Amino acid sequence: METGYVHAADILKALGHPVRLHIADILSRQEACVCNLSARLGYRQPYISQQLAELRQAGLLSARRDGGFTFYRLRDARLAGLIALARTLAGEDSPGVCGAVESSCAEKTTDCAAQPSAGISVSEAAFNRRQ
Repeated sequence: METGYVHAADILKALGHPVRLHIADILSRQEACVCNLSARLGYRQPYISQQLAELRQAGLLSARRDGGFTFYRLRDARLAGLIALARTLAGEDSPGVCGAVESSCAEKTTDCAAQPSAGISVSEAAFNRRQ
């Protein structure tokens, strides 16, 4: 099998998990650390870290350290188009993934200790995710 297809399949497999796809969609708009993503998605930080590890292993993310925090972003901006296409094919018209917390997705936080939830609590994010 051609190497290009194998690598393409690896990318699609990495994005084939709903939470990883959601994380990639958020990171297509801005960089974020684990605590930001945890607050936005309503999952515990270790779970978010596991999903980020899968995305990094597939070569989809880059990271930068800032103090005690690691901020992640998509390595290639073209992935945003792939994510948007997948959402369109799935029948989702909304360009954003954060729903009721869209405004907090626009905020950048470099100090998670001072603002661990990027403006919302984990319980609020979980509530919004169920809506």
